[in-house]
Amino acid sequence: MKLHILSDLHLSRGVLPHPQTDADLVILAGDIARPAEALAWAAGFDKPVLYWRATTSSTAEASTARCAS
Repeated sequence: MKLHILSDLHLSRGVLPHPQTDADLVILAGDIARPAEALAWAAGFDKPVLYWRATTSSTAEASTARCAS
């Protein structure tokens, strides 16, 4: 299994095109954007995405943004 890990993209500071990847799974970690915007951006991948973010209480949450069929 190939993973493509992206971290701390800070999309609120500017638009970033989706990188081309042959990975089986994309992992988004850290400060990507506000949660709703990060999930919307993650949905642009044509493969499964795991979005992992730290909450304000320093716990972590994981969300599956999109699962390819």
